[in-house]
Amino acid sequence: MRASRRRSARWWHWRCSDVGRLRYLIFLSNKYNVNPYALLNALIEAEKKSTAECDCLRITLRSRGIDDASFLITKRSGTVAQVRMGSDVWRNPRDTRHLYSILIEDEQLLKKRYSLSSLIKHTRESVTIEPLRPIDAKRATQTAKSRLSSIVSSSHRLVEQRHGRER
Repeated sequence: MRASRRRSARWWHWRCSDVGRLRYLIFLSNKYNVNPYALLNALIEAEKKSTAECDCLRITLRSRGIDDASFLITKRSGTVAQVRMGSDVWRNPRDTRHLYSILIEDEQLLKKRYSLSSLIKHTRESVTIEPLRPIDAKRATQTAKSRLSSIVSSSHRLVEQRHGRER
């Protein structure tokens, strides 16, 4: 059973953009090798205190609107990302964490399904390798010479036809 099928009717209030932004947080956590739950908690903390740290990433509140807030995520002195989150993320932290865990499970299922080792295993199962047969060198040479002579004679005919001379 896919994890995303377990979403109940109470998820209707989530905007599609917020779900996409939560998925982007999961992507960032994978890219910078940070615990995704710690990153989400740091984002919620940054909304309250205006700055928060999560391992090597620093999250700063840039601006706050009525229904959303913008955050700047940096690593040392370089900018990693700027994310705008809806107010549902920090107003309903329990629901957010539940949805976030479902999205993480979906991500892990996709990683498992499309991991390099599973693709290699599938390829090895589907490809059959036939053993090489010994060849007769004399016969191969004669075949190659006859093919080469037919190619040369056909190219001579093409040249002659272009110049208007036919045999």
